[in-house]
Amino acid sequence: MQTTSLAALRAQILFHRLLAQEAVVARATQRLDEARKGLTDLQTTNKGEVAEIKRVENFVNNPDIPSAERKSLEDSLPERKSRLESAQAQEQELQARTIEAEEQQRTEQAKLDGLQDQLDRLEKALDKPPL
Repeated sequence: MQTTSLAALRAQILFHRLLAQEAVVARATQRLDEARKGLTDLQTTNKGEVAEIKRVENFVNNPDIPSAERKSLEDSLPERKSRLESAQAQEQELQARTIEAEEQQRTEQAKLDGLQDQLDRLEKALDKPPL
């Protein structure tokens, strides 16, 4: 009887730890989702900027374009390229943060899985008839 009570108490404690770990996993998953979204958004923006720079470069190299218009676009290229370089550096940082968030989420999920396994084993032990 005392062993059953002790096992039930352990199961309650384990259940509360499991609930707390579920919250940790949910937060880690949310951070991962946010990091992925931010990275995807920035990559989309960067691809658009690369395409725009190529478009402007092609436009500038077109001899049919009036020189005043060409000069204005040529003058805008260094700033555009500089912004792109900065955004690409930011993209690398976001990639690193996303990788860290993925690792953290996997670690927390593994902890949760371990707690669930422990709870399952305790449940089976409680289901066994006493000797």
